[in-house]
Amino acid sequence: MTLGSVLIYQEFKQNQRTFIGFSCMALAGLGTIIVGLFPENTVSQLHILGATLPFLIGNIGLVVLGLSLNIPRIFRYYTILSGGVALIALAFFYTNHYGSLGIGGTERVVAYPQTIWLIVFGIYLSKSRFKTLLNNFSSAT
Repeated sequence: MTLGSVLIYQEFKQNQRTFIGFSCMALAGLGTIIVGLFPENTVSQLHILGATLPFLIGNIGLVVLGLSLNIPRIFRYYTILSGGVALIALAFFYTNHYGSLGIGGTERVVAYPQTIWLIVFGIYLSKSRFKTLLNNFSSAT
């Protein structure tokens, strides 16, 4: 996530907001590493710090990217919605309001929109690259 954010930013150097958005995503990647290195039952303070990076900073990054990237409108809305839903779920998680989802389910609603967005964005980038490759190939022949 961290390396991908740095590399993808090179393609989307559009303005300072894209820098902020991809920086947030890079920090979220570092947080994910911290969570993996420090399970909750070992060093809980580091685990919580690590989880805060993707849960808060990464999802803020999604909203910022949705507002700043030059991508199709529907994908912009999807990006903002992904970050927004996760941030609302984070507020419920932080205030111990889990509803019928329970603590684990609420935590997943905080985390999974970002993961799913990353997969969808990767497919979007691949599709765009594939079209460019086909256009270049047909122009050359």
